[in-house]
Amino acid sequence: MSGRATRWAHGVVIDWTLRVTRGLPEEVARDRFDEIASDLWEQEHASRARDLPLAAALLLRALRGVTADLSWRHAVRSAARSPQREPQKVLRPLTAEGRPFDQTNGALATDDRAPHDAFDAERHLVDKAVAATLMGGWTSGGGVG
Repeated sequence: MSGRATRWAHGVVIDWTLRVTRGLPEEVARDRFDEIASDLWEQEHASRARDLPLAAALLLRALRGVTADLSWRHAVRSAARSPQREPQKVLRPLTAEGRPFDQTNGALATDDRAPHDAFDAERHLVDKAVAATLMGGWTSGGGVG
């Protein structure tokens, strides 16, 4: 059984842990509390030190960890406040054999005005699609507009 000083130091560390985790998401606070309680149990049961030296070791360890505890708390609160953003989907033109690819018509033949990068390739495809749509409307008798 631990001595009076060790029990008091144990209580101080537990009190600090409860204060540092107050207001955090319940699961995070519980995990942190369990981690600290486990560390305390291990240190108390592995130590062969007498009551006062063990109590001093517990308190010094807690004191050395104050900065890390406060940094951890700040990081958890910041993460909880920031909205979870979904990664943006980037649309890229399809290519086959280095040429723009149309899912309906397959690889498209490029002319001398071939695009030089992905943005140009996409714009080139859109221009061709718009022209084909307009031509389809005019030649089928539907007209445009």
